[in-house]
Parts: sequence; structure tokens; C-alpha cells
Amino acid sequence: MSDDYDGFFEDADPHTLARITDPDTSKEAAYAVLTGKLQKIAYNYILASGANGMTIRELEDKYGRGRNVRGGSMSARPNDLEKKGLIFYLGDRRGKSRVMRTKEWEGKLKFDGVKVTPV
Repeated sequence: MSDDYDGFFEDADPHTLARITDPDTSKEAAYAVLTGKLQKIAYNYILASGANGMTIRELEDKYGRGRNVRGGSMSARPNDLEKKGLIFYLGDRRGKSRVMRTKEWEGKLKFDGVKVTPV
């Protein structure tokens, strides 16, 4: 990944990660999670998946291998990356999950409702 994107991966304010009505454990976790680091990890996994892309489930499985983590650690990161304009969804799915790709593939692939092919 280019160092040009390093500024995109800053940790979120913990106050924005937990609701007032959430249990104390959720609020404590909001202070412990390094969202910027997780975003960068997620981006690099999606980038490495190339034109094939990656689903959230695949991302969670890849990140969770060898770690004692829950899916929530990684499942919110694609939303963060999409809001920052770093990934996009073409419309294809694997199973019930949407496939995400890095922006470098936008405009280079098309989905006809059945398969993804180069433009």
C-alpha cells in the first residue's frame, strides 16, 4: 500500500464508537480498539485480493486466523473504507455477501448480473 494513504488510517474518537445505552464493556472496548490499524489491515487484505475482491466474511476469516478475535473487530472496517473512498462494491456477491474491491479496479470491471468480466 502506498504511504499516500497513511493519513486515512487514524483511530476514531472512542466516544463515536459506543452509544450511551451500550453496556460498560462496549464503552471500554471503544477505548481499546485501534480503528486506524484495523482499517489499514482490512485495506491491505482487500488490495491483495485484486480483481477477485473480498467479502466481509472472507475478510473476517482471513483476519481471524490464528487470532482470538470476534468478527466485529473487522466487520465495521469496510464501511469506514467505503466512506473514505478507498473501496467500492460492483454489485456481485459470493454467497449472500457483497464483494468489495479497492478503487483501482473501479471502471476496469463490469458485472452483468451473473459474472464479473474486464471492461
